Amino acid sequence: MSMTNIADLVTIRPVRLEDAREILDIYAPYITDSLVTFETEVPTLEEFTNRISEISSFFPYLVAEYEGKVVGYAYAHSFRERAAYDWSVETSIYVLPEYHRFSIGRHLYEKLEALLVKQGITCAIACITYPNPDSITFHEKVGYTMCGKILKCAFKLGQWCGIVFMEKILADDIDSPKEPVSIHSV
Repeated sequence: MSMTNIADLVTIRPVRLEDAREILDIYAPYITDSLVTFETEVPTLEEFTNRISEISSFFPYLVAEYEGKVVGYAYAHSFRERAAYDWSVETSIYVLPEYHRFSIGRHLYEKLEALLVKQGITCAIACITYPNPDSITFHEKVGYTMCGKILKCAFKLGQWCGIVFMEKILADDIDSPKEPVSIHSV
């Protein structure tokens, strides 16, 4: 099947708690076999379900479904806890490796960002393991720009690595932004 056909057949929808197992199955190899996340232990299904519930109580948490199977997901959560950061979020995205390069990540981010704008969020920030050229290139292609780098801040799988921050401004020229609202209000 061509790349275009798969992308056309993918459904992007809000997460359901019943998706937790499939989402965790996508995430677990990134924990155990890669530097993509600095998490080092696979959470229990209960813990992961609780994370999904907590995040999706205020922010968008989306899944990409293809032929009845969750093949990717993306979500946003608070960037930092202080109130002045309320208009900024950190984004996360994971897609099954065999579905990379089918525009699924792009579609997930487009829907996620549209919802964030409706919530009143003005800035999306991606914190990416460095080096990770595939993720950096992906984020550049969807409009993020490099805004910071920290070298050798984490040690995982026997090696030092760092992080880069990339940002995407979702709304410009907002002198008096309104307080962001819950995803359930939009």
